[in-house]
Amino acid sequence: MDALVLAAGYSKRLEPLTLTCAKPLLPVGGRPMVEYLLEKLRAIPDLRRLLLVSNAKFYGDFVAWGRPHGVVIVNDGTRTNEERLGAVRDIELVIQTQQVTDDLLVVAGDNLFDAPLTGLVEEARAHAPRVTIGVVDLQDRELIRRRYGVVQLDAPGHVTEFFEKPDDPATTLVSTGLYYFPGEQLKTINAYIARGGKTDNIGDLIHALVHAPGVHAARLPGRWFDIGDLASYEQANRTFRR
Repeated sequence: MDALVLAAGYSKRLEPLTLTCAKPLLPVGGRPMVEYLLEKLRAIPDLRRLLLVSNAKFYGDFVAWGRPHGVVIVNDGTRTNEERLGAVRDIELVIQTQQVTDDLLVVAGDNLFDAPLTGLVEEARAHAPRVTIGVVDLQDRELIRRRYGVVQLDAPGHVTEFFEKPDDPATTLVSTGLYYFPGEQLKTINAYIARGGKTDNIGDLIHALVHAPGVHAARLPGRWFDIGDLASYEQANRTFRR
């Protein structure tokens, strides 16, 4: 399998910090937050390649950081938030330019969590050919309304509904920015784009895949941080400070 870190966004809510530094390269506990993800990914036994997609503005910074770590950096060619491709098109760009055919684990570059990814990968493979997403119980409906995709599950843990930032969340289970695509399902991303699907948020893609090929939800134990604004960034720094 391959793993892809999404790092091509412009993180407007974290300005001015992100005017001169990509969010995944901001220090948390004294080192770039993306390095925590790298540790989790490298623990997966049969991981073949570590890929990261960046925008052109911070491409050089990611190359300087990533090449010593063995990370392949892909430039999506954009330089401003207005030009951004969106997460779905960034995934498809990497699939095409890097000729990805294996299973692909996609990870948002601003995620920090306790759970090992080996468990999620094992569960995802057990439920293939469905796509698998990582979920947590956030238990904060006001925050969910503003920022997250909500999932409803059936007894086996398969997603029956997926709503992006609902006004009245039916559950407090939210998507965490972890997505496992079996190799045979990579073509569904291209098909989704071709029929005019929204490409800025992966949640819209997941919503489209709920009924075919189907989506499974793997619950993540332990802490989870989505570094979306200054308050969450400061909280992560307090938690991970050495």
